[in-house]
Amino acid sequence: MQITQKIQNEFLPFYKNFTAKELSGFIWDNLPANLHLDLIVEALTHRSFSHESKTNLADNERLEFLGDSILQLIITEELFKRHTGVDEGKLSKLRSHMVNENTLCLLAQNLELHKYILLGNGELKGKGQTKPSILANTFEAVLGAIYLEKGLDEAREFILLQYRELRKQEGKDFFSLESILEFDAKSRLQELSQKVFGELPQYKSRELKDGQFEVQCLLGGKLQAKKVGPSKKQLMQDLAKQIIEEQKLS
Repeated sequence: MQITQKIQNEFLPFYKNFTAKELSGFIWDNLPANLHLDLIVEALTHRSFSHESKTNLADNERLEFLGDSILQLIITEELFKRHTGVDEGKLSKLRSHMVNENTLCLLAQNLELHKYILLGNGELKGKGQTKPSILANTFEAVLGAIYLEKGLDEAREFILLQYRELRKQEGKDFFSLESILEFDAKSRLQELSQKVFGELPQYKSRELKDGQFEVQCLLGGKLQAKKVGPSKKQLMQDLAKQIIEEQKLS
């Protein structure tokens, strides 16, 4: 298994984060066999690298678009099979939890995908390989590439394996209906805040120097908790869950 000469000779020598040999090893160890490796390189190519390299190397946005649809289909089908008799509203919420940016970021990190994303210098300086949006989009692009090369069955096998591996790492079943409660904490806090305080919770955020965010949550005008992390959306969910538990709101 080798990267084609064009990729190996024209692009990777100028990218110091990994070698062609390391990339081939990652693909061999983690992705389905006999993939067209240039397509996987395309899936790993962020637009910042494509623009800065001033070459004809395609970025991964088309593959991400495809991978997103394939992921939605596979997860929808799996939830439909596993949860017979459950209404579409709950299934929709559970699917949203399974394919949201934070979960896809966890899947990408568990696969160590962050080590092999091709980023431009600006994104590298800004630690783009740690940004949830870039990680999630790259994961979807890789899935899109697998689907194009190997078809739906192998794409399904790959993605379900990634969720099983993430379950081992995180200690929770993402296909479980109980995981809806964690995902929907922000909506639940809104309902409880209206009931207890007669108003909605307020979230205030500010960007820190290292690309992280600090988010605060206020109830009844009083600061309840604050957290720091790379994703404002996930911080809001985490804060809501924490406040519901600490305040024993119900």
